[in-house]
Amino acid sequence: MHQRAGPVNGEALALWLGLQLPDAPVQERHPRAPLKGDGGLVTVGASTWFMNGENAPDGLGNATATINVGDIKGTEDGKTLFNLGPVKAESEIKSDAKFVSSSVRYHVAKATFEDKSLDNMNLQVTLSRLDRQALAQLSKLDMENENFDPEALNPIIEAILKGAPALSIDRFSIGSGQDEVMLNAKAALKAGANVDWSDLMLNPEGLMSMLKVQAHAEGEAQAFEALGERFAPGKEEVGAMLQMGQEQGMLVKKGSRLMTDEQLDDSGVKVNGVPMQ
Repeated sequence: MHQRAGPVNGEALALWLGLQLPDAPVQERHPRAPLKGDGGLVTVGASTWFMNGENAPDGLGNATATINVGDIKGTEDGKTLFNLGPVKAESEIKSDAKFVSSSVRYHVAKATFEDKSLDNMNLQVTLSRLDRQALAQLSKLDMENENFDPEALNPIIEAILKGAPALSIDRFSIGSGQDEVMLNAKAALKAGANVDWSDLMLNPEGLMSMLKVQAHAEGEAQAFEALGERFAPGKEEVGAMLQMGQEQGMLVKKGSRLMTDEQLDDSGVKVNGVPMQ
């Protein structure tokens, strides 16, 4: 295992984003660090990060990374604007013979924004079905070269689109137990085998018509109320908004839980199975 000290550098960032994979496990520890701006100050607490991966000949492969940060605090003129922490971020890259997928997970134990706070925030996002050969070709392009031809990107983008890439929010949640409100969603390209991707790339409207989005959110009614009360002017307003949402079919109540399902595809938008006019 390699152990190094000092600020997180470009190499570390490239590793974290999956632009290159480490040849051996890497671990670093950093003390609390202030970042100054115009009239403001962001302080990043003591942090550690660890990365491990297997680098294949094409520069892709499998890798995992974890970053732990004590807290992240933002102030301006001595006033605290936000305070997040502890914060944990994890990423994972998986590759098989044809596709690459990348997922990231974030956990914030507590987030405070001036006089409002949120507990136990979680977010997991996955980008999947990325054509491996196309990504390998992309990594070899020198786009900073003054003689770089943007047309060289077209066959790579076409190959990636043919792979039907998908972006999913596997989990976005606030709170825990009875106080948790959770959302998940997925966006993917759905197209027939005879689609001319080279033409479709020049037709954004046509490309969007092949996009299918699904989303689902749910939680105990009391959790929705508690979350809304943290940002709405008062409890009565929150209750009225949730009641209106049920009356209009935007929210469905099953037992003590509220939930909603949305779908977007070439036929339009549906909320809880009902087409929106």
